[in-house]
Amino acid sequence: MGITDVLKNHRYVMCDTAPIIYFIEEHDTYGAIADKVLSLAKESPEHHIFSSVITLIEVLAQPLRKARMDIVDKYRDFLLN
Repeated sequence: MGITDVLKNHRYVMCDTAPIIYFIEEHDTYGAIADKVLSLAKESPEHHIFSSVITLIEVLAQPLRKARMDIVDKYRDFLLN
């Protein structure tokens, strides 16, 4: 049984900051699994993925320090829409 099979049994999933970073920044090792987890909500309207209000602050800190507005925009779009 894979992660997507387990998650399909849960309508509400709380997601930590790290999988969101892996997904947005297309991490070589963890990006694919993060994509599977975060795509669940897109594929199935009865499933909802939540994150903390602190997540936006956590994901924006490093890109803002490095003036990577392209990444900042990707995070804002993903988390606020």
